[in-house]
Amino acid sequence: MVSSIPMNMGYNNNPYIVMPLNKTRDDGMTVECSTPATKFPDEFMNNLDDIKAADADGNNIISLWELQNFEGKTEFAQTVLEIMEKIRTRF
Repeated sequence: MVSSIPMNMGYNNNPYIVMPLNKTRDDGMTVECSTPATKFPDEFMNNLDDIKAADADGNNIISLWELQNFEGKTEFAQTVLEIMEKIRTRF
């Protein structure tokens, strides 16, 4: 399991994860980066579908609230939820 998931702290002590954007949009437009971008660990990328479904408002940001209310939690999603809850108690 990946131990370094990039998380941020939002308003009201609400941690969140900004999901990486797709390189190709639905309309076929592709996005390229001219400078080296931070690469997410492969294990995290392979598990994205497990938590992408929790994105209730479709803004590509997974908040603690969304994960808490997510019905289809996998082992990965449950682990991310537990990490977010621990981070929340530290601030």
